[in-house]
Amino acid sequence: MEIDLMTLTTQAVAPGDIQDTLNKIWESLETTNVTRASLFNLIFYTQKNNRTAYVQKLAQKVIEKFPSRVIFIAVDKQSKEEFLKTEVSILSSSHGDFDVACDYIQIEASGASISRVPFVVLPHILPDLPIYLAWAEDPSQDDPLFDQLHTFASRLIFDSETTDNMPRFCTSILQHYKTEHTDIADLNWARLESWRDLLSMAFYSEENLDRMQHAKKITLTFNAQESQFFCHTRIQSLYLQAWIACQLNWEFKAAQFEKEQMLFSYQSTYSPVEVILTPIMNPKLPPGLILTLDITTLDDHMYCFSRDLEQIHRITLNSHDAKKCDIPATYILQKAESGHSLVKEVTHRGTSKHFLKVLNLLKNIENLGIC
Repeated sequence: MEIDLMTLTTQAVAPGDIQDTLNKIWESLETTNVTRASLFNLIFYTQKNNRTAYVQKLAQKVIEKFPSRVIFIAVDKQSKEEFLKTEVSILSSSHGDFDVACDYIQIEASGASISRVPFVVLPHILPDLPIYLAWAEDPSQDDPLFDQLHTFASRLIFDSETTDNMPRFCTSILQHYKTEHTDIADLNWARLESWRDLLSMAFYSEENLDRMQHAKKITLTFNAQESQFFCHTRIQSLYLQAWIACQLNWEFKAAQFEKEQMLFSYQSTYSPVEVILTPIMNPKLPPGLILTLDITTLDDHMYCFSRDLEQIHRITLNSHDAKKCDIPATYILQKAESGHSLVKEVTHRGTSKHFLKVLNLLKNIENLGIC
């Protein structure tokens, strides 16, 4: 069911007047059918650039599903002026005969004023509720604001799209997990949940799982077409092939580029395994979308997963060898929406053990290019 999100009111306020202004707004709404709700605190941080609008859209998508106290921080590090601006909004979503609304506090600051931001944020975190920090910048880059905010978070949600060095990114968030004992997640990992579920179903039987363990070659194609918000289109493919390797206990041997393709070499219990990531340009499809996945076993049995380019949530599996061809199977993936990956990570508990294994594999691949 689609829920429309609307802004009941927005006011620019001085940082010291945020709570008083919110109290007055809610007093004016007491006789309406608007119900105030907050399931958790959700703090967003991004630098002010062309991705700011995208991150704001992510915040709105979460509120549509889960009303929460949102604190949205945008820092303009390029500005030579010193400023800190705040505004408050009440965002409402309709649920039949009544509306559910929550607070949205926006903070805009210059790089010179970044030290003042925590003093604005901390008084407005609702007590006794979880605190999720969605850090939409590269966590491996030093940032004094991250050092102060992440200590309060019960869950850190990153976006690997923001990094230009995947091993460094993996090392950084693993370090946060180990030293701070805070749950971690990544939006690109969440976007692959449907593929991981699909492969788990397809290879659930002992026969198919045994064949998968005897794989000798995997070829994966993905959409390398960049967009305004996404330029690191290879990350989801890197994650998926690494997840397969970790689940089957393959030993990593090497990685290299050959023209536009990326080649991985693994060693399974039975034989060497070659993995090939091949980019395809399609401006009509989401960046990074996995289009095909072909698996060839030692006895030349093939599993071919292909995405319907007109109905991209439909995946067809063709399984065959030299002697027989199985009836094609169709899988329906969850329809992808902008912001849906963040909604998934907000609802998950803990840190995925599979994700940790993938991070530990990728952090050691020195020549891992993502652009």
